[in-house]
Amino acid sequence: MPRMAQWAYDTLSIPAMSSECERLFSGAKLTITAQRKSLLPNIIEAVEMMNSWYKRGRVAFNSTPLHREAILSGLTS
Repeated sequence: MPRMAQWAYDTLSIPAMSSECERLFSGAKLTITAQRKSLLPNIIEAVEMMNSWYKRGRVAFNSTPLHREAILSGLTS
């Protein structure tokens, strides 16, 4: 029985995937649309980082907040 308890402890104590990681992947899915499928990986990374920082209040865009579409249109033109 002690071996079974140790197995249960080792197996069941593995943490589930971080919800932060899942949120980042979901955000990237919204960034990479059919119209933007040719974006370079470094641009996608920059957009996702800026979006994350903006949501946390770590970066501000002048006095008027920019929306995701405004940021992306400026990067792709």
